[in-house]
Order: sequence, then structure tokens, then C-alpha cells
Amino acid sequence: MLLRTPKKRAPGLSGLLLLAFVQAAHAGLLGKLTDDGPKRVELTEASDMAAAYKEAFTPKGMLAKAPGAVGNGIRKVVVAGFQVEFASEQKAIMRGQGLGAGLASTTDVIYALKGVSDTQMQAVADKLLAAFVANLQGRGYEVLPTGVLAQTDYRDSLLKANQPPVHHERGSAIDLVFTPTEKQVDNASVIATAKGTAPDVFARFLGGLGPGPRAADALQANIVHVRLKVDFARFEETGWFNPDIDSKPQNMLSPGGTFMQVFMPGGLHTNYPLANSVVLPHRLADEAKPVEATAEQTAQRAAGGVARAAGGFLTGGLNGLSNVVGGAVGSAHSVLASGNYEVVAGGNYEDIVTQDAALAVQLLAEAFPR
Repeated sequence: MLLRTPKKRAPGLSGLLLLAFVQAAHAGLLGKLTDDGPKRVELTEASDMAAAYKEAFTPKGMLAKAPGAVGNGIRKVVVAGFQVEFASEQKAIMRGQGLGAGLASTTDVIYALKGVSDTQMQAVADKLLAAFVANLQGRGYEVLPTGVLAQTDYRDSLLKANQPPVHHERGSAIDLVFTPTEKQVDNASVIATAKGTAPDVFARFLGGLGPGPRAADALQANIVHVRLKVDFARFEETGWFNPDIDSKPQNMLSPGGTFMQVFMPGGLHTNYPLANSVVLPHRLADEAKPVEATAEQTAQRAAGGVARAAGGFLTGGLNGLSNVVGGAVGSAHSVLASGNYEVVAGGNYEDIVTQDAALAVQLLAEAFPR
């Protein structure tokens, strides 16, 4: 028997969530047919940076290609904005811990970074800006001081430079349920803006071009915004619904928040979004230490079993439907095996992360021809 919904009834929240879930399922299924899983770029000091740049910034797909180089011949550059987002808490999915239908047999795992101060993160951001400038200079570019932007539309933003040095953010709840395009969900992060650069130009990344084009014309220079997203735990995506974690701390550059914008005289601009995760050489600790989960976290994990039971239906069709109830129970049961973990950084945090992320800014500099 077919059930008919009245034409004038607006979809409720549950209907919208189910629609989003179905769309995510179709998108993930298509991805499984067109590629063989997530792509990782292993980066070391011995890497061929030109080759690594092409690999890291080329999206998946038969027709995909890396962004074009900054080929306008202008050798003057101004770094208007430089931010580093440090993941301080990462949430992933551990599969196969329960019984039931497909994705219902999953549990939430949260990794938290401990032993790091805002002051250390700010210091890393400042050092990475200096490294990026040195890379551009080494490639033959004249890097003008950011202060020259005070006579452009950047003036208001520059008044906010260094106030405050860091910003704390948390992810939204919906991101914890449906993540069709992300390889991970970061519950919390710390954002540091390098001293002397404009702190709020990145809010314009999707909203508009901002002051970049006019400033490029006024100064006859290339205006650059850089944003890096640095993770401390290594995630794997072995399924199409949610990310998995392989339980190893690892410094990584995330495609979820790493990009560069270059505004050029004449109204030209190019975006350079990182397309693939970049594995950096070091880790902050040998292993993650288990810690007790709060009662609230345990309750949230159990409630997540319902959504993952629905995933069993989408994965297994009608056969999956018969296991939805069992899947929800299995997910709730498997919560007992999940928990929280801490990655405790040592006193060398600043040196390790600066050394690793300096390779990332070297990678970005490859967009500028010598």
C-alpha cells in the first residue's frame, strides 16, 4: 500500500533530516563508484614539493586538475591575512563494535588535545607566517609589509589586528549526524591570526571577494590570504556515512579548512583549496590515552543509534530494514566500548607543529612560479 502525504503539508524536521540522509547516501554511493577511497599525500622534508603540490591540490575525478599558477608576472606580494586553525578536539566513528544493520554498529570516539596553550598556538601561527614570507622571497618575490594595506579597504580590518590573538570555536550539532562530504568532524578548534595581519578577511571567503581586488589594483601587487587547518589525530574514511579513526595521533593538514586566495590586479583572482589530506611527518604523542566519558556523552552516543540504524536500511535495502531495531540496540550496546581519548602534547609542541606546518606553507608557495 502506498502512503500519500498531503500536498500542502510542509516537511517537518525529521523529514528534512531523512531527505538529507538520502541525498548523502546517493552522493556517497556515487563516490564509491568513481574512486577507490580517500587520497592522502605523505609530506616530508625530502618530498618533491612541485609533485606534492599537484597531488594535494588536485580534486578527485577524471577531469579534475590543480589550480593554475599565479602567472601574471607581477613579483610583488602582500600577505593580507594569515590564520591557522588548530583542532583541539576531534570526533570520529569507530565501526564494528556492536551488532545490527551496517552503520548502526558504530560508536563515537572523541580525541582531545591537552597540554597546549593559546600562547603556543599563537607563536606557531607567527612563525608560519615568517616561513611563508621567506618561501616567497626565496622564489624571487618582493613581499611588501602588511602596513601598506592601511591605505586600502583593508584599513578597518587591520585596526583589529592582534586583538585578540586567538579565537575558540565549536562545531554545530547537526555536523555530528550527517557528514556526507567531510572526512571528519571537529568539535572544537582554536584559531590564531598571525600578528600584523587582518583577522576577519576569511569570513568573506564564500560571501564575496572583499577588499582584495581593489587593493591589488591600488598597490599593483598580488594580495594573498592564507588559512591552514592543522589536525593532531589521523582519521580514515572507509565508509560513505561517517569518518573512522585509526587510533593514532598524527599531525595532518585538513582539506576541510586549508586554502589560499590570491587577488591580482585587473580584477583577477584564484582560489587554492586543499583537495586531499596531507599527512605531516610527526605526532604529538606515541598514543592516545583513554579517559572516562561523561554521562551526557554516553547518552548522546546512545541516541545516535537511531540515525545509524536508518543507515542500515539505506545500506542493505529491504533486508537492512528488518534489522533497524536490532541495529539501534547494537549501537546503544556498543557505546559501552567507546569513549574519550586524550593526546597529551609535550613541551616540544611548538617546535614539532612549526616544523611540520612549515612544510605545508612551502607547499602553498608552489603556486607562485619562480
